[in-house]
Amino acid sequence: MLKKSKLSLAVAGALGLTSMSFMPAQAQEQGAGQLEEVVVTGTRIQRANLVTSSPVQQLDAEQFQFSGLTRVEDVLASIPQVSLDQSSGQSIEAEGTATVQLRGLGVSRTLVLIDGKRMPINSPNSGESGPDLNMIPMQLVKRVEILTGGASSTYGSDAVAGVINFIMMDDFEGIKLDVQGAEYRHDNSGNAIARATAERGFTPPSGDVDDGGTKDLTFLMGGNLNEGRGNITAYATYRRIKEVVQGDRDYSSCAVTVRPDGSLSCGGSATNQAGSFYFGNDDFTNIYNVQGNELIEGVGTRYNFAAPSYLQRPDKRYTGGAMGHYDVNEHVEAYTQIMFMDNRTVAQFGPAGVFFDGGFSVNCGNPYLSEQQRGVMGCSGDPDELVDTLFGRRNVEGGPRQGDLRHSTYRGVFGLRGDINDTWGNDLSYQYA
Repeated sequence: MLKKSKLSLAVAGALGLTSMSFMPAQAQEQGAGQLEEVVVTGTRIQRANLVTSSPVQQLDAEQFQFSGLTRVEDVLASIPQVSLDQSSGQSIEAEGTATVQLRGLGVSRTLVLIDGKRMPINSPNSGESGPDLNMIPMQLVKRVEILTGGASSTYGSDAVAGVINFIMMDDFEGIKLDVQGAEYRHDNSGNAIARATAERGFTPPSGDVDDGGTKDLTFLMGGNLNEGRGNITAYATYRRIKEVVQGDRDYSSCAVTVRPDGSLSCGGSATNQAGSFYFGNDDFTNIYNVQGNELIEGVGTRYNFAAPSYLQRPDKRYTGGAMGHYDVNEHVEAYTQIMFMDNRTVAQFGPAGVFFDGGFSVNCGNPYLSEQQRGVMGCSGDPDELVDTLFGRRNVEGGPRQGDLRHSTYRGVFGLRGDINDTWGNDLSYQYA
C-alpha cells in the first residue's frame, strides 16, 4: 500500500469537511440526502506562486488550447516578462530555432526546463545557448511555471533572469488525434506606410490576401499500468507552416523611418539594380547612377529590400517520443522521457550585392565607357588614367538570399525518485541530448 502524502490527506480532509458542512440538515434527518455538488471555497493545495518568495506566473493547458496557436513561443510571448529571441518572424540572422528570454537579459541567462530537467541548447551556430522550444509538444503541456525573480542561487548563472519550467502531462489514458488548421487574412486597404511606399515610387500591395497557412497534427496514446501504479504516454506530431512575404502586406511592404515632423518615410537601398558609383572620394557626396550608357547624378531608383523578406518563415517540424513513470514501491518511482525533434525552415531576405564595401580604380580607356561617362568621371583624355570609385549594385538576377536551416535534436532522461521519510526525498537522474 502506498503512503499517502500530506497533500492527498489535505485534499481528502478539505473535501470531507466541505461535504459535512454543506449537507442540508433536513436531508440528514430524512436520510435521503445525496450529495450532487461540492464547492470548495478554501483549499490547502499548494501552488508554486503561494509557497515561493519569488514571483511565479503559471499558464495552464487550457490557455494554450484556447489561444489557437501552434507555436509554444507565441503563447509565452503574451507574458510581458517574456520576449522572443529567435522567432518565426526573423529572417536576417535567423538560426531556425525558437528561443525566449526573460527581462531582456538574453537566452543564456534564462533557464528552460522540462519537468525540472534542463533542455539541450538550440544550435552549435548560436551565439547564445538557448534551448529550442520546437522540441516541446504543445498538446502534452500540463502547465508552465515562469519564475521571473531570478534563481541563480539554485541553478547557477544561466538562471539569472529566471526559469521557465514546462510540466508535461504524465497521466494520459486513451487515444487522441488533434488536428488544427489556420491561415492569415489581411485587407490591404491602405495606410500611412502604404502611402509612404507609393511616395518613394514603390507599388504597395492592394486587395485581400490569404496566406501563411498552418497545419498541425498531434497523436497521443497512453495508458496506466498495474492498477494505476504507473503510466506510459507516447506522442507524435507534424506541423507545416507556409511563408508570409513582407511585400504582401501594406504595413510591411517597405522599411520606414519617422521624419522630424512625425511623417513616415519609406526607405530604400542605394545598392540598386542599375548600380551606383561614388567618384574620387569616400564621403558619399558625389554619387551617380547608371541609366543606359550614361551616368546620372543622384542615387536613382532605390531598391526596396523589405519587400522580398519573410514576415513568417516556412517551417516543417516532426516530433515524437514517450514518457513514463512507475512506482516500484512506496519509496521509489522510476521515470523516463525520450524525445525527438526534426525541424526545417527557410529564411529569406533581400538579394545580395556589392554594398560599397571596397574601392577600385576605373581605367578611363575602358571600352565599355561612353564619352558622357568619361566626362562625368573627370577623365582628361589619357586612356591610362585611373579614377578611384566606390561601387554598389544589387544582384537581383540571383534572387533573394535564403538560409536553409535544419535541426535534429534527441533527448533522453532516466531516473529514480521518491520520499525517504516525511522530511527527506531523493531524485537521481541521467540525461543525454
